[in-house]
Amino acid sequence: MCVKGSNQIRQNSQGMNMKNAKTDACVYLLGGLLQRLELKSPGLLKEMINGVKGDQLALPNEAPEKEHIEQIFTESLNILERADGLIKLSKN
Repeated sequence: MCVKGSNQIRQNSQGMNMKNAKTDACVYLLGGLLQRLELKSPGLLKEMINGVKGDQLALPNEAPEKEHIEQIFTESLNILERADGLIKLSKN
């Protein structure tokens, strides 16, 4: 699945919860898909990262479930930045 080699699970295990196989499988598959999208559309991951950061900054302090929404943004950024990092590793 990894753009270069088959070490994605080992490299991707950072940030994985490693307690819920279904969740970790989704993170693994999503990472592979994001890497492929980045190769077809360079800069896409940076745009997505910036979009999530912008949405995070725009979240009102009084938003219902703000803590949960913040966690969603944090996990989204972790997935995007992990995929971006793996792309950079594969180019070396």
